[in-house]
Amino acid sequence: MSDIKNSVRPSAMPKLKECRCYEGSFTTSEAAERGTRVDEVLRMVWEDAKDKPLSSELVLSHEMVAELAADEQEAIMYGVQVLMRYQTRFGDVQTMEQDLAAVSYSASVASGTMDALTIKGKTVIDIKTGQIRDYEAQMAAYSLACMREHFEGDWNYALIFVDQGEVREGSFTFAEAEKLIEDILNKPLVPTPCQYCTWCGKMDSCVFTQRQVEVLGHDVTQLPQASTKKASLMLLPGAIAAMVEDEQKAWEFLGMFSVAEAWKKVLTTKLKEKADKQALTHFTLVKQAGRKTVCSLAKLTEHFEGDVPDGLINQGASIIQLRRVSEKKKLELSNTNNQQLENKNI
Repeated sequence: MSDIKNSVRPSAMPKLKECRCYEGSFTTSEAAERGTRVDEVLRMVWEDAKDKPLSSELVLSHEMVAELAADEQEAIMYGVQVLMRYQTRFGDVQTMEQDLAAVSYSASVASGTMDALTIKGKTVIDIKTGQIRDYEAQMAAYSLACMREHFEGDWNYALIFVDQGEVREGSFTFAEAEKLIEDILNKPLVPTPCQYCTWCGKMDSCVFTQRQVEVLGHDVTQLPQASTKKASLMLLPGAIAAMVEDEQKAWEFLGMFSVAEAWKKVLTTKLKEKADKQALTHFTLVKQAGRKTVCSLAKLTEHFEGDVPDGLINQGASIIQLRRVSEKKKLELSNTNNQQLENKNI
């Protein structure tokens, strides 16, 4: 593999895929702490419940689950249900940390710890909270370790996005996984603005994030002792107020990455406050990872294939609830179409 002095953890691969200069920050966040909490409790619940008939009462009555917020309980319930599907199919889902070391056999890639694994199913399983992101590179690192450990030529992966109620599966051959990791490690060390900028320990000194602040309307050099994040916040009041009034501009802005993250949080908060008082033109209230936020009506319309249930608009329904209603509507539509076809053939 690549001749890089410092080995890279598998969990850092998605960030390095977008910016080879990414460096983890020593600070933590509420979202990260929530993710760790959900992951740990989910695996504990699974170990206690895997040999029993699965029910919501069994999961929710667990002493560790009872202490959590409702959105975390919902996420754990979904995760346990998905793990049970793999257990039913393969019979050997492992979630104990001592059984899940992903040994890299490489000087460039550090060993990591998987969330769950089924050797019979040749599948590494990872539990994710928060928004859906591209974790293919992390799964490639884990899959490569598994293929080397078990002398296999291919391996599968499953990403369980517990807050969205969604599972994404994929697979790698040995050559595919190795090439993806090699390509990332051999990328030139050039700063690249991406969605992980605000997570990076180099954010305040990165030339690209400083330029983005300037594009947003301020000269960083005229802000003595001010960090890039603070510089972006100094521009908030007038710009945010204007975007709250012009929802189209607000939606376009919310598609930006990097240093604009600080703006996005404030703008989203202002839009939520507005939505609590009146119906918005381009947004509706939803719950994402247990927090109320705004979602583009255009995205919901696309998801429901043009027919968003009226009861969900501005009601703060969770993403999982939205998905379940969507699947129910599609099933009802399919049944109706089948019945009409049968009647026509009679």
